[in-house]
Amino acid sequence: MNYITPFDDYPIHQAIEPITIPGPTDRNFYDRYFFNGMDPENEYIFEIGIGLYPNRHVIDAHFSISYKGKQYSFHASQRLNQSRVPINIGPMCLTIDEPMNELTFSLKDPDNKLNCNLKFTANSVAHQEPRSLMMEGTRTIMNTIRFTQLGKWTGEISTEAGTLNPQAIYGIRDRSWGVRPVGEAEGGAPGMLNQEPGVYWCWAPVHFDNFVLNLVHLKIGMVIQHKFLGINYLCIKICLQSLLISKLKLFTLFITRLIGRKALAGLRVQKYQACLTIKRNLIWN
Repeated sequence: MNYITPFDDYPIHQAIEPITIPGPTDRNFYDRYFFNGMDPENEYIFEIGIGLYPNRHVIDAHFSISYKGKQYSFHASQRLNQSRVPINIGPMCLTIDEPMNELTFSLKDPDNKLNCNLKFTANSVAHQEPRSLMMEGTRTIMNTIRFTQLGKWTGEISTEAGTLNPQAIYGIRDRSWGVRPVGEAEGGAPGMLNQEPGVYWCWAPVHFDNFVLNLVHLKIGMVIQHKFLGINYLCIKICLQSLLISKLKLFTLFITRLIGRKALAGLRVQKYQACLTIKRNLIWN
């Protein structure tokens, strides 16, 4: 079978396989898009999700909006197109107009009850978050990578309750891929990770008037060689649009004093952005 796609014309291969063949053969390998947008003044919030599961040959997507006390949703699923592009799922389409800057999502409901044409424009860099890793004995059950980006939406949404015209309203998106539990439960002996503490995850991208901030706090419990291992990290990233770099340095100084210099594992300050990583704590029982 021919797995060659237009992507294979680019010098971006990281494995001895065509681009469309995932590195791991785990059936739970996924590749996902997530977006949301909100307009407090007009009292609505919407969310978009697209998930590709190459080893399951499936692509899913949905668009959902809460407006005037009612939720409207559209869901679609189909067999995955081996070439991966265009990214069409039934009447839904995602177009990458300019990577890491502009993307367009559209929905053309055959019943004409829920439609949209929305453009996301980034106003922050794409922030790569620390890897999420979770093991159960000798098996890796979660191994994912993610980046988060903040931006604004412009376009049109039509619902049965009326038409909305977002004009530079706040939005967030993330892209993640890797392996994590998906779908039906697996057979075999009961898992060893079926009790607390499990996984704690706080994901908080925030817009302010002149800057954006992304805070990620993750705690994961793992069982390795019948021992419990806890991993704990906190990562904060701030991107400024118009503030002076001196104010950015004051922010990093404040965070350093807040958490203590010994706990600071990494600090990078560049023009208009800073990234702080709190030291990981490994605790064996």
